Amino acid sequence: MCKIFSLIKLKILAGLAIGILLVAVNPIPVEAGPGLPFGGQVLYIIPCACSGNVLIVNRPIGPNSVPNLIFGPTSIPYAFYSHFIPGSFILGTYTHVEPCVVWVGVCAPYPQFPVGFKIFMVGSSLPGV
Repeated sequence: MCKIFSLIKLKILAGLAIGILLVAVNPIPVEAGPGLPFGGQVLYIIPCACSGNVLIVNRPIGPNSVPNLIFGPTSIPYAFYSHFIPGSFILGTYTHVEPCVVWVGVCAPYPQFPVGFKIFMVGSSLPGV
């Protein structure tokens, strides 16, 4: 009876060792999503009427963060959906540069911030928290 338990323990330990070895040799890659990460506090927003998106000017936090972000129709928002409210904190990923074109009698790039980085996905805090 004791030899049976010893064989069972040996098989279990051998199976665990093989499983750990397989995971160590072939790790499963994990990613946060496409793009570079950003984070910061929303200072103000500018609707870009001609280009169909919104420029979010934020106070960047972290080394990869950028101050000008473009939220467009293909950007993916996550709770609490307060990324347009000044004072809320946002966190997400951005991809390429995109223009902010506003209406000033004609369509023209916004003079102070003509471009921003396109938001791929963004999550936000509760306003004022």
